[in-house]
Amino acid sequence: MTKPHGNSGKLRPHTWVTGTDPQLHQQYTQFLRQRSQAHFRSEIWNLNFSQWVNIWGDLWQFRGRHREDYCLTREDDSQPWQVSNCQVISRKEHFRRRNGSRLGTTYRKRPRNDKN
Repeated sequence: MTKPHGNSGKLRPHTWVTGTDPQLHQQYTQFLRQRSQAHFRSEIWNLNFSQWVNIWGDLWQFRGRHREDYCLTREDDSQPWQVSNCQVISRKEHFRRRNGSRLGTTYRKRPRNDKN
């Protein structure tokens, strides 16, 4: 169940971009978070929401933070986030592949747009 917005304590599914389906709403929220993280890391994101949902398929219910759970990752980190470069794999497999490949990697901060 999603948390209520504002002080009213009531959900407003009629205002959701995805309609009234709570699972689709949750997926859309996660899509926006993943896209924002890619943007923060200066990675190119070429996926729309429907493509992202199709990549997840039936494995969406098995996502999570444990070793046996699934996550969305890129096959080649030098390529953008796009349908041909994304796959859903177990987190155990994800970290086995990435072990050491990102050690020492730091991300350049985006310049602030201060208007003082």
